[in-house]
Amino acid sequence: MITESTLDDGVFRPSGYNSVWLFVTARAGSGSTIQSQLTDNSTLAWTGQPTGRTDQLIITHESRGLELLVFYRENHLQYPDAAFRYLGRFEYQSHSGKRPANFILARSGSMPSIAEVQADQDAHSAFNPASVRDGREWVLASIVRRRGQSAFRKSLLEAYSGACAITGCKVEPLLEAAHIIPYLGPSTNYTQNGLLLRADIHTLFDLQLLAIDPISLVVELSPDLAGSEYATLNGKAIFLPALEANRPSVDALRAHRIRCAF
Repeated sequence: MITESTLDDGVFRPSGYNSVWLFVTARAGSGSTIQSQLTDNSTLAWTGQPTGRTDQLIITHESRGLELLVFYRENHLQYPDAAFRYLGRFEYQSHSGKRPANFILARSGSMPSIAEVQADQDAHSAFNPASVRDGREWVLASIVRRRGQSAFRKSLLEAYSGACAITGCKVEPLLEAAHIIPYLGPSTNYTQNGLLLRADIHTLFDLQLLAIDPISLVVELSPDLAGSEYATLNGKAIFLPALEANRPSVDALRAHRIRCAF
């Protein structure tokens, strides 16, 4: 618990910590409307500060390699001495409006299930199963999207000499350009924010079941993969580009590692 009787909402970057501290009061006073709301203990709808000065800190915390730590209370009287309860690490998901902006934050490591994503894709897909041509084009388009933008993929193929950074696989059709920090536009298409990965390894990386320690640069696996064919990768050092300028960003790897729940 953290006590601060005069604080309703606040965003702080404490000196000496690689983190942003977010203090949230759902209902600031008696009879006031709900400004923020925690749903299922994993999703936080938060109304930002009126000045908007700290919006970018929340939006870009992950790309800066910073944890977003959330402290929460329903109202001033929920805990003794107007304290806040520490909820844990959260991640920026989206926002709308400004001054104040309305943010959606999700607990770190929480992800929709594959079944939920598949159901959404099925519901919104424009694929016409009656058309064989549409089917082929849909498959090819999926492969292209998964491989990554051509220029980004080409730069990683060159940087890693055409080999998966983890397995060493050199079968080019299987190699994909993986973003370490999720794709947020052209500014994230830098070689330092990428890894050349075999398709299955890319999937594990994106599902946060596989990470790379930002200091030792060795593979770390989720306990969910213990006993699987991937277990031998745990503790394995990754292959690095010859040019130091092309090597993965330590801050980006740290941000990805923070997202992983294990």
